[in-house]
Amino acid sequence: MLAELTSIIVPKRRTARLAVEQLIRRIDGTGGPVQGFIQPYGVRIGRTCGCPAR
Repeated sequence: MLAELTSIIVPKRRTARLAVEQLIRRIDGTGGPVQGFIQPYGVRIGRTCGCPAR
């Protein structure tokens, strides 16, 4: 059975670790400008995407 909502799945622990590391560097004054990170992700297809039911 498909989930109702189509969602993007991201690795929560890795995302949190990168955010905390960047925050600590910013607090210490060694972080420099805000950095963006490209994360691996997955897509969970639900009914909200308009895809036909399988």
